[in-house]
Amino acid sequence: MDALGMQLKKNREESDGQLKEELRKQKEESDRVLEAELKRQMVESNGRLKRELQRQKDEYDKKLDVELKKQLAESDERLKRELRKQKAEYDKRFEELRKQKEECERRLEEEMRRF
Repeated sequence: MDALGMQLKKNREESDGQLKEELRKQKEESDRVLEAELKRQMVESNGRLKRELQRQKDEYDKKLDVELKKQLAESDERLKRELRKQKAEYDKRFEELRKQKEECERRLEEEMRRF
């Protein structure tokens, strides 16, 4: 029975070794499969994130363009008002100077008539 016990023990050790080796191979294969799936999911997720970020950027750019156009229009209106105001002031001053010139010319004529 000793020989049978020794053979049983030897068979068990061989069987345990084979099982351990098979489990190690299965674990390696499982790790490879899981790693490949993880990479695939990361690439897919990364693509979704990139698309979402691009969508948000485009949306933000549109809002900025609208705001910029609005501010430019407001600035243009302010400048136009300011220019109209300055033109009115210049026109008024020009009219005053024209009247002064006419008055000076009239006086000059009067003075020349006296002499």
